[in-house]
Amino acid sequence: MRSALTLLRISYSRNQNCFQTSLDETFSKILAGFGSSIDWIVVKEVGLIVERTKDQDRSTQELSKTLLRLLVKGHGCNDNEWFCAAEQIINMIFSGQSDPEETCEQLVRKFSEFLFTAANGPNAKIEPSSMEIEGSSNSQDAREFEQKLVQLLFIVGHIAIKLILHIDSIENQLKKLKSEWETKEMASESQNEAHAELDKIQGGIEAIFERRVEELHKLAETSIVYKNLLSFFAPALKKICEDIIESKDRASVVLERVAVLSLCKYMCVSVDFCKENLSLLFGLLRGRTDSVTKMNIIIAFGDLIHRYPNVTEPYTGHLYGNLKDSDPAVRKTTLMVITHLVLNDILKLKAEICDLAVLLSDPEPKIQNLVKLFFNELHEKDAKIIYNLLPEAIGRMSRADSSFSEETFVLFAKNIMQYLEKDRFSENLVEKLCQRMKLAGDNLKEVRNVAFCISLLSFNERALRKLVELFDQYKERLTDNIVMENFRSIVSRVKNKKVEVKNIVEVFEARLNGAGTAAQDDDRKRRKPRKEQRQPLQVMSEGNQSSNTMADIVEPSAASQSRGNKKGGKATAGGRRQGGRRKTRRGVEDFLDDDEEENEEEVVESDNEEAMEIEEDSRTRGKPRAPSPPTQRPRRLRKQRVEMQIEDDDN
Repeated sequence: MRSALTLLRISYSRNQNCFQTSLDETFSKILAGFGSSIDWIVVKEVGLIVERTKDQDRSTQELSKTLLRLLVKGHGCNDNEWFCAAEQIINMIFSGQSDPEETCEQLVRKFSEFLFTAANGPNAKIEPSSMEIEGSSNSQDAREFEQKLVQLLFIVGHIAIKLILHIDSIENQLKKLKSEWETKEMASESQNEAHAELDKIQGGIEAIFERRVEELHKLAETSIVYKNLLSFFAPALKKICEDIIESKDRASVVLERVAVLSLCKYMCVSVDFCKENLSLLFGLLRGRTDSVTKMNIIIAFGDLIHRYPNVTEPYTGHLYGNLKDSDPAVRKTTLMVITHLVLNDILKLKAEICDLAVLLSDPEPKIQNLVKLFFNELHEKDAKIIYNLLPEAIGRMSRADSSFSEETFVLFAKNIMQYLEKDRFSENLVEKLCQRMKLAGDNLKEVRNVAFCISLLSFNERALRKLVELFDQYKERLTDNIVMENFRSIVSRVKNKKVEVKNIVEVFEARLNGAGTAAQDDDRKRRKPRKEQRQPLQVMSEGNQSSNTMADIVEPSAASQSRGNKKGGKATAGGRRQGGRRKTRRGVEDFLDDDEEENEEEVVESDNEEAMEIEEDSRTRGKPRAPSPPTQRPRRLRKQRVEMQIEDDDN
């Protein structure tokens, strides 16, 4: 019977004239045949057919009442299909009746009477202690009470959301009437100009329309969840949701799901109620709720963003956090909600694109395909979105404290860069990315990521020229082998293009090779052991024949004569010793000071440099090199230096 009714519903929704006889009598007989056991799938299918009936007559109204009686009769049953049937019957009430709020009020009162025996009217009060059913002495009564409470909360939540939709439909009807009235006014304005002028002074149809709409908004904001029969259940919903967060003893999973779902529907009705309970809602999302409850909250939050964007903006970041949930169903639901909001311009995507990029490496292939589809749809919607988000996304994914792995970034870059095929995007991105590489500081991770993104760009002649012009901005970064390889890959990829590009590539390749050679030289110098600190030149004793004295450097013949005088053992008034003389030490600085007094500084400096070169060659090659004879040295200076050296040796 279920399959037959499903086929009948599909056919009836396409062409209601395909049946020669009315189906109301047939459906009434089917529904009357149910005894204690009710097939709620059949009830739901009948309700769908009744809802889609355009011209509802008296027999259709009787069929609706039969469905309502079955719904009340099944209050407290353990079949979860009851919720599907109840939802469809309430939809049927709002689609086919002129006063659905009265019928819904009777339905809620009837359910409340079954649940709370003390409730004799709308002023009855639900005590919070009535929710604590775990400690009941009779477990059977506790389970029955819990099931009835779950069904009642589901009913009031769905009625609340249908009431706000009903008010929206009334507002749409007012707009339609306003448009028709304005059309008639324009036609009759030329005939009765005086009446039209008086109508404009009083405000006309525009003033009436605005007044009616304001009354509807006020009714929706204050009356449904604050001054209505439905407001009677708001404290109970809050109490159950708070217990989910605070209490260690978990209630029924079905009760938690229904209570959270009804709370979300109440929040969609009133902005004030939404403000009061947003923190509670996200406390549930971060808490130990099951995956079905989380998915319901995420879907409901998408509706709240659409209805109250300014109120929900501070909590938008919590929505992206669920992309990292351990349950793949939660991740998929979050991705689908974000996709819907972004592609419909309800939610603005910024650096959060990085959170979506993580799902490119998700273990679930379906989620990976959904992310790729999202990027493709985003590119088709507006190619500038990805172009504007890329630099910020690279910076966020390259932070030292970020949790994005290198593999995740590679997948993100390869999938996102393929949508930047336009030449103007490549030219502008080259400049932006080179500047970001320069400002990266000591963050080597960001430098490598930026270089990898540059290597994936499509280069034309202008983009290559820009890359060569900005060479100084990333020249210092080429010391890293990975960065250098990324830039060399650009050369190998565009090397075989047309002649104009080929010339630029050759210039770019030459600069890269020069930077690579300089980097190797610097690396070789850093690895080379440090030489011993160079000591000043010293005048050694005549016993060390391999050492050069300053006298030998200044004047070889005079120095030889000086050493011959020392061997002869001439005595002075100061009591010089006849054998070997004490070794004397005289640095280059002493000779420079003496020469500065004689204003011959340039000559002395040339002597010093020549002496240092001779000493360096002696150390490296193992043998001294004879200095070149001075050709332009003043004779007076040479003579004074020989005499000074002899006196020092004697002293």
